[in-house]
Amino acid sequence: MKIAAVFATMNRRDTAETCLRRLAGQTRPPDLVVVADNASTDGTLEALKSLPALSFPLEILELGENRGNAGGIEAAMERAFDLGSEAVWILDDDSWPEPDALERLLDPAGPAEGIRSSLVVDPATGRPSWPFQVMIGGDWSLVTEVPAGSDWLRVRRSWLGVLVPRGLRDRIGPVLGDLFLRGEDEDYPRRIEAAGVAVHLATRSVLHHPPGGRLHHGRFFGRTVALEADLPAAKLYYRLRNSWWLTRRDQGLPAAAVLVACHGWLLLRHQRPLGEGLHGAARALADAFRDRLGRRDDL
Repeated sequence: MKIAAVFATMNRRDTAETCLRRLAGQTRPPDLVVVADNASTDGTLEALKSLPALSFPLEILELGENRGNAGGIEAAMERAFDLGSEAVWILDDDSWPEPDALERLLDPAGPAEGIRSSLVVDPATGRPSWPFQVMIGGDWSLVTEVPAGSDWLRVRRSWLGVLVPRGLRDRIGPVLGDLFLRGEDEDYPRRIEAAGVAVHLATRSVLHHPPGGRLHHGRFFGRTVALEADLPAAKLYYRLRNSWWLTRRDQGLPAAAVLVACHGWLLLRHQRPLGEGLHGAARALADAFRDRLGRRDDL
């Protein structure tokens, strides 16, 4: 199988270079790497172009504008498939694989059905970078540690490190680049799940990635809702807009309205400065319910 690794980057020259070197050091290197550059101004593009020969062909997409992580991954993934790749391994520029990560992911002894994903861990602790849901005893359980004794786990809604075969992309469509960033990683996993495709986590295929940020939690209407703490105004806008829009698309208006209320309560309790947060939330609400996606330059 011809495998392409893809990631987007912007103004993170050293980070992107390190990711490429880690990919070049794989025991089973990818057959192609596609990097989408979101109009970097720090010399990232020039640095990547001047790298010495790697163990794979490198395709650099000059997007000419900032399309966010969603737009960058969409462009890189589509280019990889256009160049004949049979599956695409979705990375971040700061998700650095251990030397045998791709080899472990492609282990022929792994599950024959569904798709596969790598395990993402905090490089400082070796623990998962964020909680994830695992199938245990026929039910989904949220875990913060990898259950012992299994090389493969059935997991829910994986994005970073997932291996997307061309057939699945043709079935559910391309990545939705208009989500731009912050919460953009929720869309494709939802569509994979809606298509009835199982996701299997290769616990020995490891990516090192900084952990997620601190979360505010609240219990509302029998469900736990979380919102990232201390987000700058622009990132808060995209997080709320994308969450509310996806919920309305997938679960309908009532579910989206409940989520808006839950997030609103968390903002009132925790967001500082409050006025800036509420202003961004009002914009997010209007755009989410009017189907206005993409990048906003007036934030």
